[in-house]
Amino acid sequence: MAGRQRIAGPLVVDGHVLPLNQANQGWVDIIGQIVPFTVGAGRPTFTAWSAPHGAFYGWSYGIGDALMWRGHIPHGVDAPTGAFMHVHTMVDGTSVQPIRFEFQWTYAKGYAVQSPRAGTTFSAPQIVTVTQTPSGTPKDHMIIETAVPILANQLETDGLIAMVVRRVTNGGTDNPDPVFVEFSDPHIIQRTFHSTNRNYPFEP
Repeated sequence: MAGRQRIAGPLVVDGHVLPLNQANQGWVDIIGQIVPFTVGAGRPTFTAWSAPHGAFYGWSYGIGDALMWRGHIPHGVDAPTGAFMHVHTMVDGTSVQPIRFEFQWTYAKGYAVQSPRAGTTFSAPQIVTVTQTPSGTPKDHMIIETAVPILANQLETDGLIAMVVRRVTNGGTDNPDPVFVEFSDPHIIQRTFHSTNRNYPFEP
């Protein structure tokens, strides 16, 4: 076919819709590296779930116990939206006392040597907390998420987030049942699944 043809709207190929504009942007998770504290204070306990799930083991977090999380910002990220951090937990018991976690984070853009600019040095740590009341049904999968985003208008492809996720007191009567942290990650919006350039600057 000679010349270029303009396609208005999504292109469907063999039943698959290809995103061609920002109307097709959507929410995705950043699946990062999770490492429970294993030395010093803040070490969770590796233990079995209660019956009938005794074959399953996980990390039970008491007050002060923590994990480290690292996340890499993908290509096509929507910088203004920022990131909504959340933690996947499970209370192995019937207590409905609230569960509270704190996220302590620092962030840096990439390519500090190749493209010196503001934001390539890891930022001063900041803290945000989240709280949720369990249902009282043992082993319900809880997702506790920040109400407002972190790093709005700062996220950039190939940036890195370093995070400490720590269970903290709710300020009253803390939940006495085992609280398992199964995962932690942020929600972000991707405009596309790619960027024009491989390295910074990512768009012309």
